Amino acid sequence: MAEGVVQRHNEKHWNGKTFYSFALSGQDGWYNSGVKRPPAVGTSVRFTEKKNSKGYLEVDGSIEVLNDGETKSTSSLGSVIRAAAATGGGQSAYWDRKEARDITNDAARELGASRNTALSIIDLALKYEVVKLPAAAKREEFLWNLLDKYTKRLMSGDDEQETVQERKEPETTNEAVNTDEGEWN
Repeated sequence: MAEGVVQRHNEKHWNGKTFYSFALSGQDGWYNSGVKRPPAVGTSVRFTEKKNSKGYLEVDGSIEVLNDGETKSTSSLGSVIRAAAATGGGQSAYWDRKEARDITNDAARELGASRNTALSIIDLALKYEVVKLPAAAKREEFLWNLLDKYTKRLMSGDDEQETVQERKEPETTNEAVNTDEGEWN
C-alpha cells in the first residue's frame, strides 16, 4: 500500500497510445498507471502497488483520492519561532536547554577521554611489566579495578597529585671532583 501526494507526472506515447506514470512527494521511484491518467499534481492518494516482471512499480487496482487537489501548507520558520516564543519556548528556553545538554555531553566526553587515557596507561604498564597480573581466574576483575582506579584518578582533577616531574629524583650537579692526580672529572 502506497500513500502520498502526487508530485510529478510523466507521459509516454507508444503505438498510438499514451502511457502514464507518476511520482509521489518524498518517495523514490515512479508508479506506472498504464493508460489510466493519474490524479492531478498535489492530490493526496492511496493505492496498492506491485512490481511487474521487469521490476517496475505499477498501480494495482484503483487509486483512492484522499484530498482532491489540495496540498498541505507548510509552516514558515518565522511562524514556528513566533509560536515557540508565545508558548514560553523562546530564545532563553532554547539556551537553557542547550546549556543542560552541553553539561551532560561534556561529562560524557570527559568520562570517555578519561577511560581512553586509562586504557592507554594500563596497556603501557602491562607492555613494560610495570604491574604484575594475578592468576588467570582473577585477571579480568583486576583489570576492571585498575581501569576504574585510573579513570577516577584522571577525572578527579586533583592538583595535589604529584606529576611525573615531581617524582623524578633531583638532578645531580656537574661539579668538578678533585682526584689525587689533580685532574678534573
